[in-house]
Amino acid sequence: TGTTYDLNAGAVDPDWATDGTNAKVTHVAFDPSFAEVRPTFTCYWFYEMRKLESIAGMDYLNTSEVTRMDAMFYRCYKLTVLDLGSFNTSSVTNMWGMFENCNNLAELDISSFDTSNTFEMDEMFLSCSSLKALDLSNFDMSSVTSASNMFEGCKALSRIKTPVNVPEGLKIALPIEMTDKDGNTYEYLSNGNDSAESIELYVEEPSEWYECYKYTLDTTNRIIYLNESKGFLKGNVTVSANASIDGVDYAVVLDPADRNNGGEY
Repeated sequence: TGTTYDLNAGAVDPDWATDGTNAKVTHVAFDPSFAEVRPTFTCYWFYEMRKLESIAGMDYLNTSEVTRMDAMFYRCYKLTVLDLGSFNTSSVTNMWGMFENCNNLAELDISSFDTSNTFEMDEMFLSCSSLKALDLSNFDMSSVTSASNMFEGCKALSRIKTPVNVPEGLKIALPIEMTDKDGNTYEYLSNGNDSAESIELYVEEPSEWYECYKYTLDTTNRIIYLNESKGFLKGNVTVSANASIDGVDYAVVLDPADRNNGGEY
C-alpha cells in the first residue's frame, strides 16, 4: 500500500521530491526486487530528506546505467554513515552537489567510485562539516572540467587520499592546508597531483595541549599573573617562571584571583 511513483526520466526532480513526501521520510529500504530495475538518473532521489536517518538494501540499487547523480543526497541532515561501495558509477557524468549540506555525515565510503567519465563535481562535498576522512584514491579526474567549492565548509576534514589525474590548471581548494608524508604542504588538490598516483594528505596535528589564561601585568612588583583559565588549545608551549617585556624582567605566577586589567595568553 502507499503511493506509487515513476522514476524520474532526465535531470529533473522525482515526484516524491516535489509533493512533500521527502520532508517526512526517516528511513528508506530497497526491496530485493529492485535489483532488476535499471534507473538512468538518480539525481535528487534523496533530495531534502532532512529527517532521513538510514538507507537499507543499497546493494539492490543497480546504478550501472545511471548517468547523473547530482544532488542525490542533498541536505540529508540526519545521515551519519553512508556506504556506497556497491555503486557502479562508470557511466556517471555529473556528481554536482551529490552530498552537499550533509552536515552530520561523519563516515562516507566512496572508495570504489569510477569517475573516469565524470566531468562535473562542483560542490560535491560542500558543507559536509562532520566528514573527517575521504578516500578518493580511485577517483580518476581526467575528464573533470569543473569542481568549484568541492570541499568548501568541510571544516572537520583532516585526511584525504587524493584522486589521480587532476587536470592541469583545475585548482580544487582544500578546506585547510594539508601535508604529505614528506612534509610538502598543499592548498589545492592540483599541487603536484596531476599524476596517476594517489597520495595521502593530512592536517598536521600539534603534539601537546596547553592551557590558555588571561593575564595581569603588575608593573610595580614586576609580576605577570596568569589567572582565569580560558580553556585548552593545541600547540607546543613552555611557560617559563620568568619573562622579559621591553627589557624588564618579570616573574610569572599562576594566580586564581580575578584581575581585570590584563589581556590573554
